[in-house]
Amino acid sequence: MIAAALRSIAGMAVLLVTLSPVLAADDYTLGLSDTIRLKVVQWLPAESDFKDWSSVGGDYVIGPGGKAAIPFIGEIAAAGQTTSALAATISAELKQSLALTTAPDVTIEVSKFGPVYVVGDVQTPGEYQFAPNMNVIKAVGLAGGERHGLTAQLGDKDFLTAQGNYNVMRQQWMRQIATRARLDAELAKATALPVPAELANVPEGTSMIAIEKAVMDADLRKASAQRSSYADVQVLLNQQIDTLAQKKAALEDQLKTTQDELNGVKSLAGNGLAVNSRVSGLEQNVSNLTTALLDIDTATLKAKQDISDAVRQSSNLDDSNFADLTLQRQQADAQIAQLTVQMSTEKALIGDAALASDAANRPASSYQYTVVRDGEEITADETTALKPGDVVKVVLVLAQ
Repeated sequence: MIAAALRSIAGMAVLLVTLSPVLAADDYTLGLSDTIRLKVVQWLPAESDFKDWSSVGGDYVIGPGGKAAIPFIGEIAAAGQTTSALAATISAELKQSLALTTAPDVTIEVSKFGPVYVVGDVQTPGEYQFAPNMNVIKAVGLAGGERHGLTAQLGDKDFLTAQGNYNVMRQQWMRQIATRARLDAELAKATALPVPAELANVPEGTSMIAIEKAVMDADLRKASAQRSSYADVQVLLNQQIDTLAQKKAALEDQLKTTQDELNGVKSLAGNGLAVNSRVSGLEQNVSNLTTALLDIDTATLKAKQDISDAVRQSSNLDDSNFADLTLQRQQADAQIAQLTVQMSTEKALIGDAALASDAANRPASSYQYTVVRDGEEITADETTALKPGDVVKVVLVLAQ
């Protein structure tokens, strides 16, 4: 009975290999990013039956470190091993970690291979799924083939697009150059705005500088108007202070007269020669005049504070303008640097487009293939076999 069961298990293993839609490939060496499908079966002698370990079985990805994380075992080195060797290792590890009397039967299949990468002169560079028996020409085919299908019309279109983008960026760059020149002039408190060297031989350079000069003149007028406004405020406040001083002097004279009169009336009242009502009336007048003088002092103090504020704001005007101009200068520099890099990129694209257009009419051109594997570049041809993780570089070599 046991022999029959063992034959049954062996038959099932053969059936798994025969009917599986994925690759068993015992001679295949596993690599990074491969996905393995694990199936574990244990024979139970007491029951003359086998048990499927579904909790352990399943798909596992070989990570960047070359290891796969297996339940009850942990991470185990997988990259560089064949499926049969890895299956034997996992079987032994499971037996040891679970203290089994017999090792379970482990079957490993490759359910998904790691990708290959195709770069260079192909229609669609990118990442593609590896398949058994893949070679360079098959990978290039997945990437749409070499770019020998380019036409002069396509090259011309790319050239015009890149040229248009470059022209737009150059216009923005020149405007930023003009803006920076204006900011430098304003920071230096200059009234003239010379044409910078970058725009000296550019036809539209003069008009760009003229626009920035108009902006600079407007800024100067605005600053002058602000200073004049602060000065006018100071003049008005000083006039108000003078008026308050005159009013105060008059009230002080009136207060002195009233106080003298009050003192005389109090003396008469003490001798019974004046009524107390007159004394009360004079005391009220003295109180009112004193309050009015205090109000004048308060108003005078407020006017002086307003003058101080106007003087301070007028003094801070230059500092505020300097800070704003410095910030704008930094932003202009950043824009110029960014546009310089972008224009450099567009110039390279213009060259590539021109090259593609020229290459379309040069049938003598050829392609060179290189495979990068484990950090090493390998000269290849169309029939060179590939492995998962390989990078296929396709380079168009133009005929001289």
